[in-house]
Amino acid sequence: MKLYLQWLAVSVIAIAILDSCGVNTRQITLGNNASCTVTYKSARYECVASSKTGRIWLDRNIGASQVASTAFTYKAYGNYFQWGRPADGHQRSNSPEIGSVQVSTTSPSSNSGFITVDTNTSDWVKSGVDDNGTQREAFLQKTDGTGICPQGYRVPTIAEWRAELNASSQDMSSSVLNLPLAGFRDGITGEVKNAVRRKNDPNAVGYYLASDSSSQKRAKFLFLDQNRRGKIETKGRAYGYSVRCIKAQSGEKAPAVSGGESGKTPSGGSSNASSGDDHKNSMVGATPINLTSTTSGDIEVAGDVDWFKVVIPSTGRLVVETTGSIDAEGTLYDASGRHQIAYDDDGGTDHNFKIMQTVTAGTYYVEVRHRASGTGIYALSASFTASTPVSDDYGNTKNTAATIGTTSTTAGEIETAGDEDWFKVVLPSDGTLVVTISSSTDINGSLYDASNTYITSEDSSGSESRSLRISRSVTAGTYYIKVRHHASGTGIYALSTSFTASISVSDDYGNTKNTAATIGTTSTTSGEIEIAGDEDWFKVVLPSDGTLIVNT
Repeated sequence: MKLYLQWLAVSVIAIAILDSCGVNTRQITLGNNASCTVTYKSARYECVASSKTGRIWLDRNIGASQVASTAFTYKAYGNYFQWGRPADGHQRSNSPEIGSVQVSTTSPSSNSGFITVDTNTSDWVKSGVDDNGTQREAFLQKTDGTGICPQGYRVPTIAEWRAELNASSQDMSSSVLNLPLAGFRDGITGEVKNAVRRKNDPNAVGYYLASDSSSQKRAKFLFLDQNRRGKIETKGRAYGYSVRCIKAQSGEKAPAVSGGESGKTPSGGSSNASSGDDHKNSMVGATPINLTSTTSGDIEVAGDVDWFKVVIPSTGRLVVETTGSIDAEGTLYDASGRHQIAYDDDGGTDHNFKIMQTVTAGTYYVEVRHRASGTGIYALSASFTASTPVSDDYGNTKNTAATIGTTSTTAGEIETAGDEDWFKVVLPSDGTLVVTISSSTDINGSLYDASNTYITSEDSSGSESRSLRISRSVTAGTYYIKVRHHASGTGIYALSTSFTASISVSDDYGNTKNTAATIGTTSTTSGEIEIAGDEDWFKVVLPSDGTLIVNT
């Protein structure tokens, strides 16, 4: 399959997709006064059309000096962006690492270094700053050229990456996008890893940014293995990944297709025919379903997708699943229809999907498609169980921390997945603070100072007793203790604190030449080394030449 640019009348540009005989099989119209050449930050990009979904993409990664000829074309690797961070210089592979200095803004324009974090942190901004990622999602979706993509382009969503994967049966090796295996930049060490240059290297991987955030201060990405087979993964936001931009829908018309094939919708599925399609192929006109219902569906043609809409009245557990003989996969989206919440392809019986997801009140969409390119009928079932309200025993931020004593024992509970309990302790003097947490589950404890700067942490996941102990020499002041589950579980725990003040010791003699004590030429002086490292200095004045004897 080859791609050719074709100039049409009235300044309309189209991409003609020709088969091996040169026959025009499809034509994708870009629109009036559109251009397939983009200059962005002094670099020139062309566009390519996916023969699978009809979407328009840039021909190379942002920051790459050339198009990839193979998966290992080093000059095609490009930049490594931390999720949701502007192009402030950090994205360059040789930008300096800035260790553990999480910032309090999502646009650190004065900070061009790559922000590294500790092993207990997954985001490059401080806790409490855009924790749910909505600010940075909006930034990555910008199409006016002020984001990290050229004007008219943006960072793709997971739904758009998944459309390319599904249309290629998860194999991106022959995709016209020609995504190189550029590796990634480690969010902890700052090193660029797995950016190999040798064919068939088992360490070769590719990670591509998506605009979707995830829970636990993480985000979603497209992962490619050494053979460029892809899947969707959730990783920390502090890591640096490649960016390939997609043309925004507002500047791109649905494909004009010859040969009787229908055009593509923004989600990548086939458009609804005038007759014969039972459910719409996008969130617009999605079929409403009840919370306790079974709805029949039919994937009538290869590439068909069916969309459904469900309204949730309160927080609870939503279950959607299919039954039938087709190899079905399902995706749950939020009210925008763009942000993926959950995905499954074979969690149900046979080859059906089953999504079980805790949701809050609101509108959600379910997309059903054939996992490969087949057709067939299915039944979609939905059920919902409202959650019993759970009270939180302790605040989950520094500002809502519960005050505890320097010597105390406090019972607590991680009631729900992702819950955090914060405690505040005020130390009257310098000394040693000991924090002990015992639990029946895997627990994590972290210590922070008054400015919310991370000091240290311990984890009980490797302990047979499921307990942890933090001992730290500290100065007088306010400190915070954060307790959470090691992963995403729940359970009860007991938090104990103890504090031993430093003993103030008077020094009998000065510990420098300038503070030395004067003694006689014939004298006996008592002294004491009060603490480790103490020194006592003495001064003696001799009236004439002679022999001086000093002993202890």
